[in-house]
Amino acid sequence: MNIDAPANGAAVRQPFLVAGWAIDATSTRSSGVDVVHVYAYPNTGGAPIFLGVAAVNVPRPDVAGAFGPQFGTSGYGLVARGLPPGGYLLAIFPHSTIANAFGAAHAINVTVQPSATVVIDAPANNGIVARSFVVAGWAADFAAASGGGIDLVHVYAYPLDRAGTPIFLGAGTVSVARPDVAAYAGAAQFGKTGYGVPAALAPGLYQVVAYGRSLVTGTFAAVATTNITVR
Repeated sequence: MNIDAPANGAAVRQPFLVAGWAIDATSTRSSGVDVVHVYAYPNTGGAPIFLGVAAVNVPRPDVAGAFGPQFGTSGYGLVARGLPPGGYLLAIFPHSTIANAFGAAHAINVTVQPSATVVIDAPANNGIVARSFVVAGWAADFAAASGGGIDLVHVYAYPLDRAGTPIFLGAGTVSVARPDVAAYAGAAQFGKTGYGVPAALAPGLYQVVAYGRSLVTGTFAAVATTNITVR
C-alpha cells in the first residue's frame, strides 16, 4: 500500500487529492482491496475526522508491473475538504476482500493551510472604470463542511494618488450561483459562492480590497485586491 499524494510532510490547501494504491498481496484474482477509508487525526489531539470513502479500482499499470496483473486496478483517490487549518496524521485504511476486514493503516503527516479564498473577477487589475461600477467575484472557505464557508464580503477602496482614509464601498452577501467554483472544488456545496457589490467613487487611482468573512474561523480571514483607475 502507498500514499502517492500528498507527500509526507506536505503543506496543502483544500481541496486536495489523497491518492495512491492498495493491494492484498495474497489475492490472485483482483487487487484484494474493495474499500479504502481516509481519516485525519489532529496533531493537537481529539477525535479523528472521517474524510470519506475513496474511489477504488483506479488503473495502476505500474503496480501490475511490479506485483502482478491482478493488481492493475489497485489505485484509489479521494478529494479531501472540511478540515480546519493545522497539522494532521492522514491515515488510509484498506479493506481486504481476502480477510474480510480492514488492515493496518498507512499514514503520512500533512499541514492544512488556511483555505479561505476571495477572488475579485471585476474590475480587472489595472483596469479603467466609470464612477459607478460593480465589484464582483467569488468567496469560499474550502474547509467548510457544508455551504460555501464565507457568507459576507466587505469592500473598501484605498486612494493611491492622494492621502486619505479607506472608503467603505459596501457589503455583499455570498449567494450568487458559481458553478465554475463548484466544479473547481469538486463539490456542489460551493455552487453559490459569488458576490457583487455596487460601488461609486470619485475619479482617481485606488486599490480595491475585498475582505471575506469565514464561517469556519468567524473572522475576515480572506483578502483580495485589485488596482483601478476611476474616470
